[in-house]
Amino acid sequence: MEKLTEILNKIPLESFLLLLVRSLGLIIGAWIVFRLINAILKKTESKLTARMVNGEEIKRTNTLMRLLRQTVLVIIWVTIGLMMLKNIGFDIAPFLASAGVLSLALGFGAQNLVRDVISGLFLILENQVRVGDTLMVGEVMGVVERISMRTTSVRDVRGILHILPNGGIDKVSNMSYGWSGYVFDIRVDYKNDTEDVIKALFDAGELLRKEPHLRAKIIAPLEIFGVDQFTDSAYVIKGRIKTIPGAHMEVGRNYLGFVKKVFDEQGIKIPFAQTSVYIEDSKKERQN
Repeated sequence: MEKLTEILNKIPLESFLLLLVRSLGLIIGAWIVFRLINAILKKTESKLTARMVNGEEIKRTNTLMRLLRQTVLVIIWVTIGLMMLKNIGFDIAPFLASAGVLSLALGFGAQNLVRDVISGLFLILENQVRVGDTLMVGEVMGVVERISMRTTSVRDVRGILHILPNGGIDKVSNMSYGWSGYVFDIRVDYKNDTEDVIKALFDAGELLRKEPHLRAKIIAPLEIFGVDQFTDSAYVIKGRIKTIPGAHMEVGRNYLGFVKKVFDEQGIKIPFAQTSVYIEDSKKERQN
C-alpha cells in the first residue's frame, strides 16, 4: 500500500488524469470484450442446442457453456488487473514469477477451496450433474439451478435454495439421468382378486396414456412387478412407470388419480384403518 501511495504521489496531475482515462478505457474495453464473447457463446449455444434432439445433450451443453462464460470472465478481469498495475508503474514480472509460490501457498492455506474447484471440474467434465437435473445429495433433494467451479445450487420442492460446496459432495443420486421412474405400491383389500387388481392398474395406465400432455412424457409401457408384500390389512402390488428425465412425479401423481377412479368404477376396495370397540356386559355383576 505504501508503495502504491509513493508511486501515485510522484505522478503529475496531467499524468494522473491520463492514467485515470487509460484505466477507465481498460475497464470499458474489458466490458465490451466480455459482452462480445458472451454474445458469440450464446449464439454458438443456440446453434448447438437447435441441432440436438436428446435433452441430456442439451443439458450438458448449457452447463458447459455457463462454465466457459465464467472462465472467460475471470481470465479477462485478471488480465485487466495486471495491465492496470503495469499502467500505474508496477513491475509485474516479479509478480508473475511468484505466481508459482503463491499457488503453492494457496494450496496449503485454502485446501477446501482447491478441493471444491477440483470436485466441481470433475462433476462437470464427467457429465455427472447438469443444470435442470433432479438430484438427491445427502438429505437434500431438488432441481439443480446453477453449477459453478466451487458450488452447486439445488432448489427443493419447498422453494429453499441449497448451496452445496462441490468438495463436500461425496455421493450424488441423479434421478433424471437418461430416464426417470415412478415406483408405486398399491395397497388393496384381501377380498379383491389379484388378477382383477392388476387388470385395473393396466386400465388406469391406458387412461394415463390418453392424456395429451402426459403421453409424450411416458417412454415405456406400464410395468407391474406383482404382489410385493403382505400387511395386516392389505396386500401390496408394486409397479413402475418410466418417464423422460424429471417427469416421474407429475406422471405418477396423475396415475394415482386414475387408479382411484378405476378402482371406484370396478368396485376394488382400498383398505383403511378400522377400530373395533368391545363393550363388556356387566349386568350379572350388578345383580350380584
